[in-house]
Amino acid sequence: MNQKTQYLLASIVESSQDSIVSIDLNRIITSWNQAAEELYGYPAKEAIGKPLHMVMLPEDIQDLIEKVNNIIHEITVPVYETIRVHKNGRQADLEIFLSPVRDEGGEIVGVSTIARDISIRKMQEKQKDEFIDIASHELKMPVTCIKAWAELLFERLESSTDQVNATMVKQLVSQLNKLTGLIGVLLDTTKLAAGEIRLTPEPMDVNEMIEEQIAMLAPISRNHHLIFLPGAIQSVVADRKQIGRVTTNIISNAMKYSPDGGDIIISTSETTDSIKVCVQDFGVGIPVAMKDKIFDRYFRVENPATQTASGIGLGLYITKGIIEQHKGTIHVESEAGKGSTFCFTLPY
Repeated sequence: MNQKTQYLLASIVESSQDSIVSIDLNRIITSWNQAAEELYGYPAKEAIGKPLHMVMLPEDIQDLIEKVNNIIHEITVPVYETIRVHKNGRQADLEIFLSPVRDEGGEIVGVSTIARDISIRKMQEKQKDEFIDIASHELKMPVTCIKAWAELLFERLESSTDQVNATMVKQLVSQLNKLTGLIGVLLDTTKLAAGEIRLTPEPMDVNEMIEEQIAMLAPISRNHHLIFLPGAIQSVVADRKQIGRVTTNIISNAMKYSPDGGDIIISTSETTDSIKVCVQDFGVGIPVAMKDKIFDRYFRVENPATQTASGIGLGLYITKGIIEQHKGTIHVESEAGKGSTFCFTLPY
């Protein structure tokens, strides 16, 4: 790299609005730009040569050690959120990206950390969650009462000769059921964000649970063929209701994003220390640029073929949260126009 290029890169780093800090493999700070000074409160002369631990919470140090080790072994570390501490003691929510620093021979000699303050965004998300939680709780009681009265009215009209009004009230009950379900989803979203979804673990046969979900979902669409390929798997200890919900969400999602119908393949298998459940469809798929966002709150894949599909983009967010509460993993492999495969694991 010539001197002009080095000067240009140094200028870009120094003028960046993001904090850019380099550390060596012992996590000692080797560079510290102007944005880092503003974010953490330490001038470069006070920071360089010190351990990065100086701006970290004690409980996060081990996590950093593991991430640096992953970088050393050339394992990609995804963007993650954490908390860092200002010189004055104030804590800030940050989004951090790590990448390797190499010497002229290509050897990894350090790690570059790019950090962005997301405290305002986190505060706004908290306020939004609090609003949704309050609004959902306030809506739940009157909607439940209206639904109960509508069901009672339907029963009376159905037993009479007034079938026209009975049909209208039946439609009313159907829409109230959808509204009740939506309120429940919104409440679960706020509970998930606060870590308040309670699990009731018990020994369960995952194959048996999947068969039950397929039996329930199969009649919904005659255009979709649900194929189950059960593997020889052990029982796991998990919340049967919540894992059933996860399975339903993923299969329903596969049906929703396969508007032309076709096969949906559900399979189970064993890994070294867990069971694995996969749902494969051959629908519209997910563009590469959107794959990392698929489990975000309120995110929906934009595709003209599925514009009529209902939903507000919370199903996969809740699904991911439930699996992570079980200490499992979930991921998706997809190609636009060829379909998607969602897989989750549950540890033994």
